[in-house]
Amino acid sequence: MMNGIGLRLARLAAAALLVMLLFPSLAAAQAGSLAGTVVDDDGNLVAGVNITVTPEGSLSSRPRQLQTNDKGQFVLAGLTAGRYQLTYEKEGYESASQDVQVRIAERNRLGDILLPRLPEDYVDPGAQVHFDAGVAATDAEEYQKAVESFLLVLEMAPDVPEVHYNIGISYEKLENLDKAIEHYERALELRPSYYEPLIPLSDYYTSNQDWSRAGEYLKRATEMRPDDLSSQYNFGAVLMNSGEMDAAKTAFEKVLELDPARAGAHFQLGMIAVSQAKNDEAVLHLEKYIELDPEGAQAATAKGIVDTLKAQP
Repeated sequence: MMNGIGLRLARLAAAALLVMLLFPSLAAAQAGSLAGTVVDDDGNLVAGVNITVTPEGSLSSRPRQLQTNDKGQFVLAGLTAGRYQLTYEKEGYESASQDVQVRIAERNRLGDILLPRLPEDYVDPGAQVHFDAGVAATDAEEYQKAVESFLLVLEMAPDVPEVHYNIGISYEKLENLDKAIEHYERALELRPSYYEPLIPLSDYYTSNQDWSRAGEYLKRATEMRPDDLSSQYNFGAVLMNSGEMDAAKTAFEKVLELDPARAGAHFQLGMIAVSQAKNDEAVLHLEKYIELDPEGAQAATAKGIVDTLKAQP
């Protein structure tokens, strides 16, 4: 049986326990909270916005992180009184920030927070700075430095075709052809109508005697710029090496339409005619080649073939 002293001690212990339980509830009641909704410039709710809540003037409190739900809403409870800075970030949107005052025991409603969409062709201003630095390094023939600058651009704007093209140029100058081809091809993936990467790609596959791949890129180049003499001529040469003589003839005839004095095109047409046993046509083109470039690299070969063909009955 508990005596009077024991009974008083039990009651004191129970009272102490009650106080310990009440204090956390009292603290929670004294905390403030923030609530708001994020919308874009058309008034649409924006889900998945990253929100950082940073207390001002406090070295001991760490920033808190949360996201908007699928209705663009967020609630953050358990904040002590004071000022906070909120930042809102999501890829494809402008970032936003605001300073708010949290009051004790209140839900501080922030209303709608505007997060405008970025235009599809938006490029971070910092990316432009690195791009300009890369171009300057390329002009100075500092190609490793150029690569480093352009790669910084990709961290901010990974899908800009011109950046991949310029990286390709720099890697090619550094004789890292695998990397160069990777970036040239990525530039074309991003913009199939991009002419410039087609030329180094066709040169690469031509040098490796991969006539099919080289022809693929040159065909696209001539379709985009049918008046480009160099692409037309190289397309004809690749077609010849592929054994597609009729298509090659068409390409070289196009070259002569653009420049009737292009001696090399006459030589190639002469050789195509020889392969097709069209001797009169072969003589015509080969003699024209000799006339236009009598000291040319193929002049002696052309003269020998002409003499042989004319000697035939």
